[in-house]
Amino acid sequence: MTAFLDALPLAARRELFDVGRLTNVIVGETLFRYDDLNNQVYLLLDGWAKGWAYTDYGGHALVRLYRPRELIGAEPALIGYRLARQERVTSATMARVLAVAGSWFAEFLRHHPDASGLVNRSLIGRLHEADQRLAAVAVSHSASQRLAQVIYPLIKDAHPDREGLVALPVPLTQEELGWLAGLSRVSVTRVLRQWRQQGRVLTGYRDLRFPVLEWFEASGTFARSFDDCITDVDTV
Repeated sequence: MTAFLDALPLAARRELFDVGRLTNVIVGETLFRYDDLNNQVYLLLDGWAKGWAYTDYGGHALVRLYRPRELIGAEPALIGYRLARQERVTSATMARVLAVAGSWFAEFLRHHPDASGLVNRSLIGRLHEADQRLAAVAVSHSASQRLAQVIYPLIKDAHPDREGLVALPVPLTQEELGWLAGLSRVSVTRVLRQWRQQGRVLTGYRDLRFPVLEWFEASGTFARSFDDCITDVDTV
């Protein structure tokens, strides 16, 4: 799915940068906390972020990844009043973010209908991805397919290194991969061991590199991208 910043017209992009506050964040830094009433909107200029939900037993689980040039935390600006955050968001890598006050961002959307449509499309795209993850569990895709469905979108546009290998662009533990795929850490470990034996992955500490992407593409074909669905509608 095309990132919010890349789809935003140049004039509107400049207007955002004029009023926003540019900040560098370190790995693990919290952008906002669960139940936080802060209505700040963040534009992730580069780097990655992770969205966490709290579990019933007091822990937390990774539920979402935010890509470079994505919008984070725009919901309060859309509905026009403060809304308690439903996730905690932390930086997964070194990153630069543009922080914009929610009240100003709401005014910005009123004056830029195209930008408002892009925000809506971004949020609907996230719902689409969440629905696909639930569907993969419901129809009992194999553990290998479900893990491939998480990994392939992250690596499909990456550039190979000198050895011809493609690495995950964001560090993820096996437990985090399991949360995203709806698998236990034990299942993720088993799948990665099988892939390693089959020559489909090289593993290290929070480091996965892949020599063959064609197999992942074939394994992930059941997961249609949101942009593909939009194209189908637009061409009817």
